[in-house]
Amino acid sequence: MPNEKLDAVAENFLKVFPVVIKYFIMLGNEVSDPDYSFQEYQALHVLKACGKVPISTVGSMLLISKPRMTVLVDKLIAAELIERIPDKKDRRIINIALTGKGKQFTDNHSQNLKTGVCERFAGLSEDEMERFLTSMKVMQGIMIKTKLGEFKL
Repeated sequence: MPNEKLDAVAENFLKVFPVVIKYFIMLGNEVSDPDYSFQEYQALHVLKACGKVPISTVGSMLLISKPRMTVLVDKLIAAELIERIPDKKDRRIINIALTGKGKQFTDNHSQNLKTGVCERFAGLSEDEMERFLTSMKVMQGIMIKTKLGEFKL
């Protein structure tokens, strides 16, 4: 691929994705319980996607510091949304997983996000929706091919 085309891809990617992230953070704030932070919701959704994982893995995936993860985990445990599970092979590792209440909470949040997205895109024409859907499928394929898809699409 010629360098100017690659530069254009990089520039457009860096223009679009911060706006998309901000868009969904704003949407998330509209449909989320204000008692929980964006990072706490992110951690819950990681656990929904990954199941039982070490605390450090969640922190690494979300770029959250160890001290902040400790506070976050303690809060979500107090709310009975997650639980600590000692690792059977290595007692130094503490895993975390969603509780039944946490699964329901996260499922409700996912449904609220989906409803919010549907409301935002409801004004698109049939042709615009079809083009957007095709674009999203292409983007997912590219993300998988370039290793961005490791975050479970």
